[in-house]
Amino acid sequence: MSTVTITEKPLELQNLLAIVDGARVELAEGVRAAITTSRAVVDRALASNDAVYGLTTQVGHGKDTRLSEEEIRGEQTFLVMSHSGGVGPPLPTPQVRAALAVRLNGIARGGSGASLAAAELLAAMLNAGVHPIVPEIGSVGAADLGPMAGMAQVAIGRGRATYLGEPLDGGEALHRAGIAPLTLSGRDGLALISANGVSIGHAALVVARAQRAADAADVAAALSMAAMAANPSIIHPSVARAKPILGQ
Repeated sequence: MSTVTITEKPLELQNLLAIVDGARVELAEGVRAAITTSRAVVDRALASNDAVYGLTTQVGHGKDTRLSEEEIRGEQTFLVMSHSGGVGPPLPTPQVRAALAVRLNGIARGGSGASLAAAELLAAMLNAGVHPIVPEIGSVGAADLGPMAGMAQVAIGRGRATYLGEPLDGGEALHRAGIAPLTLSGRDGLALISANGVSIGHAALVVARAQRAADAADVAAALSMAAMAANPSIIHPSVARAKPILGQ
């Protein structure tokens, strides 16, 4: 099985598709340093008690409401649990793997404030085949908050997931895979859910399907022209670049 190294650069399409198909992932050493540096900024903000959105304040309309020390400790879990409602059939496993890979790649860029433990947990879920079961329609009409929160639930040992194809409680799925649940700290909860991993991952899969369809159309056209002994001059590069004559 191939391995895709996650760096601070955006994933190339072929690497994302490889992860969707089951390739293992690993974090580049430079990525670990970037995540650690980013997290240090969060820790300094906590230590100084600065007003930081989603860290020492509430989110959305509560952005100006400061949190107490006790509230800060539970806020990240609250964000994950309160945004994870949804309806409809579950997202297909390829879309789930694509979303997890996209979020991991985003955290690897070092600007989210997520902990290294959060990144390693997402990598472990992908490598072990722990796939969150999340509804395709979220209850929060902003970005991919609902589905991403459902995936984050599994990361902390809650929600539902499949492991080796068997539907399980999230905590049990992690346990069978030998993965310890993530203990949210700092800004981990918000970093895991506030992203467009589902949309970007799904778009990548659509692009890949469109490319396959275009390639198949070329083959079908070529076979049709061969079968009909067609004149191929119409697709010759020099003809294709020629400008039409006015009136023709």
